[in-house]
Amino acid sequence: MLLPEALKIAFVYDRSVYDCLYAERAVQSKTDMIAADERLANALATRLPVKWRAHFDPRWNDFNSTI
Repeated sequence: MLLPEALKIAFVYDRSVYDCLYAERAVQSKTDMIAADERLANALATRLPVKWRAHFDPRWNDFNSTI
């Protein structure tokens, strides 16, 4: 049941259901979700398998400063 669990995550973490669908899919798949959104990753990573993409490719750390 993807949607009911994603709704719970969205309410608990004050995030969009859209984003939380991906997080819940990662939970159910027993995999990590790699997020491009640093704030989303930081908010969810303490309790869910969510990681920010810069942890895998350090070039992303400087990406926002070049925009």
